[in-house]
Amino acid sequence: MAANRDNDAVLRYENFENKTFLWLLRFIIEQTAELGKEKNVTICGEGASHPEFVPLQLSLGFRSLSITPTSAQSVRNAIK
Repeated sequence: MAANRDNDAVLRYENFENKTFLWLLRFIIEQTAELGKEKNVTICGEGASHPEFVPLQLSLGFRSLSITPTSAQSVRNAIK
């Protein structure tokens, strides 16, 4: 999903609810959980900063989000 956000030709591919992308996120958490390392996995960037996507990330098992400073309050509210 970090496919050059400054390139208008690829912006249309930014879809944080894409089923394949969500499958990959779940797979990452499952695999790292098997190793006891799921707490070491962080979602960062635009996806983590979208408050509407935060509940989904949490439901997948992510517990660490690296967000933009301007989205901090809205993400905190989404977590509450």
